[in-house]
Amino acid sequence: EFSIIQQRYATKKAAGSTQNGRDSPGKRLGLKKFGGQPGWVQFYIDPKCKKKYIGVVLSPNNKLLKPPTKPRRRRFDLIDVTQYHEEL
Repeated sequence: EFSIIQQRYATKKAAGSTQNGRDSPGKRLGLKKFGGQPGWVQFYIDPKCKKKYIGVVLSPNNKLLKPPTKPRRRRFDLIDVTQYHEEL
């Protein structure tokens, strides 16, 4: 005699959607801080969609929301090579 027995394995779909993802770790969203980097933290609200943002600027007088046509300063820790060699 030969019998075929169907076996069902426990899968995530079989457990149901209310039980999936309860004990998953968080996404670690939020403000991060790193030492030795220049900059000021600014908090602002986007007037279009009322979202809250956190950003870092190079000086306290800089504003985060700038017109798209204005140039932006985005590089940190730049060193003038000629001045560096003169100091040596």
